Amino acid sequence: MRTVLRNHSEVAHYWANQLQSEGKANNMFFEGNSIFSYGHHFEIARFVSPEVVFYNAGSYSVSTSKHQSIVSGAIPAYCKVFTVKDFTDHLENVKSYLEQVHELRLKATRARVYKDYYLRECKRLILTLRDYLNIFKVKGLSRNTKKQIQTLIENVDNVLPDDVAKALKEQERKERQAQEKALKQDIKDWRNGKRNYLSRALLYAYLRIKDNIIETSKGATVKIETAKVLWKLYKAGKSFKGFKLDGYTVIGLTGNILKVGCHKIKMQEINRIARELNWQA
Repeated sequence: MRTVLRNHSEVAHYWANQLQSEGKANNMFFEGNSIFSYGHHFEIARFVSPEVVFYNAGSYSVSTSKHQSIVSGAIPAYCKVFTVKDFTDHLENVKSYLEQVHELRLKATRARVYKDYYLRECKRLILTLRDYLNIFKVKGLSRNTKKQIQTLIENVDNVLPDDVAKALKEQERKERQAQEKALKQDIKDWRNGKRNYLSRALLYAYLRIKDNIIETSKGATVKIETAKVLWKLYKAGKSFKGFKLDGYTVIGLTGNILKVGCHKIKMQEINRIARELNWQA
């Protein structure tokens, strides 16, 4: 097992995919389900279950903030991420969410310019709190607190006034269109080597050839010759479930989506790489 990794990005990727029990590079490292910045005193994030991650809401330094950003981007899109105050105290986290909701509502009543923003954040936190309580059993909540939470959740759709909700929906539509356009350009630039990274929170992974290896948009690398073996199995109609792709396990093909570890790759992306490498012939 290679425990000294190339860089922070690889550390975050290995941790996010739970590829091994430990790994480090410079001043970032992981042990089991947890990943740290500089030392055990600052735990960046922790897998509390295979698909639920607790993410540290605190801050420590500029470099630690960069580590946090790298880790956040490496977490698979299928994972539910909770930004929390404490990694073990559910009651403390619920209280923190409620305090934040209260503060945002107060800010919204006083704000002239950012009222809509505070209301949107308020709604997002209420929905986060709802999801948290659906996943975790929280002991020690008072009757009044339970009633307060129930009222917030039941009225979450009324947090935003109708005109604000309508304007927000239109704004989100335009933002999605702009993001899709920007993503297409980012993918093109990444494939051409003009960008070093793509957002690791994307649902599907993209591929490129770099330094005579295949690199994914999540930062994983695979030897071309190993990938070609998998390609030949696929083209021959043979089973490749469980195939080891340079340490990554092939889970299988569902429809036109190949799943390898945490990666979901569209077959059209794989076919594109195959054409680029002249495998089709």
